[in-house]
Order: sequence, then C-alpha cells, then structure tokens
Amino acid sequence: MTSEPMEAAAQPPKAPRWVVILLAVSLGLNLVVAGAMASRYFGRPPHKGHGLSSFIATLPAERRAGLSSLVEEGRQRLRQQRDRIEAENRSVISDLRAEPFESARFVATLDRLAAAHGEMRRGAAGLLASLADKMSPEERCAFADWRERREQRRDRRRQRRSGADED
Repeated sequence: MTSEPMEAAAQPPKAPRWVVILLAVSLGLNLVVAGAMASRYFGRPPHKGHGLSSFIATLPAERRAGLSSLVEEGRQRLRQQRDRIEAENRSVISDLRAEPFESARFVATLDRLAAAHGEMRRGAAGLLASLADKMSPEERCAFADWRERREQRRDRRRQRRSGADED
C-alpha cells in the first residue's frame, strides 16, 4: 500500500478559475450595496458648526464671541423644550396603548404636545430675533443670504426625495 492515493483523496477538488472570479465579483457587489445602504441609513458624518454656528463661524472673531454665547443660551432653552416634546411623545404612545382607551386623555396629551411644539417654535423665533437685533446691517444681509442658500438646499433635497418616492 502506498500513501499517494490517500493524499490525493484528502485534498478537496479545486474550483474552476471562473467560479473564483465570479465569487470575488459577487462579494464586491455585496460590499457596494451594503455600503450604500449604510451610508443611506447613517447619513453624513457629524460635523462641527451646523445650524446657526456655521453662520457665526463666518463672522470676524471679535463678533463671534458675543453671538455664539447668545446662540448657546438659546440652545439651552430649546433643549429643555425639546425634552418636554419628547416626554409628551412618550405620553402619546402610552395613551395609545392604554386599556381601556381614554379618548379625552389622549386628546389632552395631543394638545400638550402641540403646545410644546408651539413653545419651541416661539423660542427659536425669539432666538433669531435676538440674534438679528445684535447684528450689524451687513451681518443681517449676510445672514439672510445664508438662510436663503440653506432653504434652497433643503428644497432641492425635498424635491429629490419626492421624486425618488414616486418611482
């Protein structure tokens, strides 16, 4: 007895070269699709200076400090209002799940949620008014231009999304 037939039998047969290439291409396509899905889900990486901070960063250093502190104070107030909205949203969910369902309680919770949204909007408007009041005429014009560009970008994104939704 020789050991040659046993060694040949122990090795699995090799796949044809075209199968290996096809598997590599398939893996590459799967990675591309997974990457596209992940980027769609996670979006852009977070960046510094979004919202009002990105505008304030364009101003001269001596103007930035005062306006930045005003924005930060306003953000603290808006955070509190956002926390209230989140609490009311949790109450809406609880009311929907409650048995027996109490319609009057649910409507009262929705009213509180709407009021919280209104307070947050008024707070944001107040922050913008305070900020505009502290700006020079040139800064207000630059701020208006910044907001206009931002709205145009938002509109283009909405149009792309609505076009994608129709397909």
